[in-house]
Amino acid sequence: NLKMKNLSYLSLLSLSTVFAAIRENYDAVTPLRIDAIERVFAFYQARQITTTANNDTENELSGPCKPVTVIFARGTGESGNVGGRHSPGPALFSEMRTMMGSQNVAIQGVDYRADIFGYLKGGDPDGSMRYYNLTEKAASQCQDTKIVLAGYSQGAQLA
Repeated sequence: NLKMKNLSYLSLLSLSTVFAAIRENYDAVTPLRIDAIERVFAFYQARQITTTANNDTENELSGPCKPVTVIFARGTGESGNVGGRHSPGPALFSEMRTMMGSQNVAIQGVDYRADIFGYLKGGDPDGSMRYYNLTEKAASQCQDTKIVLAGYSQGAQLA
């Protein structure tokens, strides 16, 4: 019975956490946004993007300056700071590196929560600030680089 009581307590605790998160973000949830989310997820599932890229995290802004610097923010629920194998980010980077040479392209991902509540708010505010700060850093640190701002789904909302 003790195990059952602990399990019930944990279930209620988890449920109360979910309700608190929904209540905190309730003003951002509208039927139109829910419909938009469903369409985005359906589109994403239908495409099933796959790449041979293994990195879901890119932090090349801390390295040497290159002719092109890409600042990229992943979509809602994606891994790392640029998304995994099924994300358009790594596929884009792979193509850019193939066409331009990896010695000419620096990729920097944006670390942010990338959860559904940030998406419903129109983009995570903290993530937007991190995106801005990385862009400023790239511009001041590598003054001759061409900066490409990119993102997928919520990541595009940050820019």
